[in-house]
Amino acid sequence: MSTKCNLGEEREDIGFAKGEEKKKKKTMISFILQMNEDHEPLEKMMRYTRKFEKEIKEIISKYGNKNN
Repeated sequence: MSTKCNLGEEREDIGFAKGEEKKKKKTMISFILQMNEDHEPLEKMMRYTRKFEKEIKEIISKYGNKNN
């Protein structure tokens, strides 16, 4: 069994986990925005992302017009 030998290694692991979480969030946002651009129905977005209608609408509202 491996144990942490110092606080620095533990912080590095936590930092990596936070980075992975941010990456997943960005991927989800991109996926929702692409589905929206493709005019996919909201029900389909909800089914594929497992997000509620309110969450999807908030993402589209917040990030949807960044490049327009």
